[in-house]
Amino acid sequence: MNTSTPSLRYKFLLEIPTWALIFGVYGAWAILIAFHLALPPVAWVLLMSLVLALFGSLCHELMHGHPSDNQLLSDAIGTPALSFYPYFEYKRSHLKHHDDVFLTQPGVDPESFFIDPIQWRTMNRIQKGLATFNMTLMGRLLFGPLRTYIGLAKCAIADFKSKNTSRKNQWLFYFGNILLISWLLFSYFQVSPGAYLMAVYIGHSLIALRSFYEHQTHADPTHRIVIVDSNLFFGLLFLFNNLHVVHHQHPGLAWYLIPGEYRRNKQKYRQSNGGFNFTGYRNWLKFLFRPVASPVFPPST
Repeated sequence: MNTSTPSLRYKFLLEIPTWALIFGVYGAWAILIAFHLALPPVAWVLLMSLVLALFGSLCHELMHGHPSDNQLLSDAIGTPALSFYPYFEYKRSHLKHHDDVFLTQPGVDPESFFIDPIQWRTMNRIQKGLATFNMTLMGRLLFGPLRTYIGLAKCAIADFKSKNTSRKNQWLFYFGNILLISWLLFSYFQVSPGAYLMAVYIGHSLIALRSFYEHQTHADPTHRIVIVDSNLFFGLLFLFNNLHVVHHQHPGLAWYLIPGEYRRNKQKYRQSNGGFNFTGYRNWLKFLFRPVASPVFPPST
């Protein structure tokens, strides 16, 4: 007897693009692992980095309620740490990031790259130089992933020192996840650890490209969210999160519906963020070695 409701069937049909994406990403990852000797090492690393970057974009969709109304199922799909990144921590920090009133606020917005003026005054010259370099595109691409993993390590240490048993268990599960995937990759399939770790790093750098100037400091929080009207390659790689204003205003909107929503209301979105808009990521090359903004926010008085 078929007990499924029309709404559930409609939800499944509507989310076919996301289901296809899930099977595509995991399938591409498995094929690259199984046939890692069939490609030149450089080509393999580049292809794997694209798959891992797309996996990161997929995880973003999963935590926003796609492709299923069953969030436990969506979370389970994102849990395998293919890029050695803990899904549970990404979900916790990212959903908090969606409190738009506090975007870019140091210590409040977990995805902020800015530093509080009080903390800035306590930093030495080297620390300030590194923070300033992090505000350049080159700094973000080269050291952004390393900065992320250092932050994760600090978070894990703090959680293990705390009395939060739930957080400790999440980290223990994550480390077990890493051990299992490492055994599968490096022992069973004999994938080169250096090649895979390079792909992981480049994959995170690609995500860092998207987030580099995703938010600016502005007195009006609605003017802090960018639109990068880019090409189809980056649109698909980032699952159209480059049209970031649309995502923040409609966080539950599926990735494949974002372009249509943007096209129908393009002028509204491009005005709602105060004109914080770019046509393509090539416009960010001017920030390759020049800081996109001061690392201090709010500015010292």
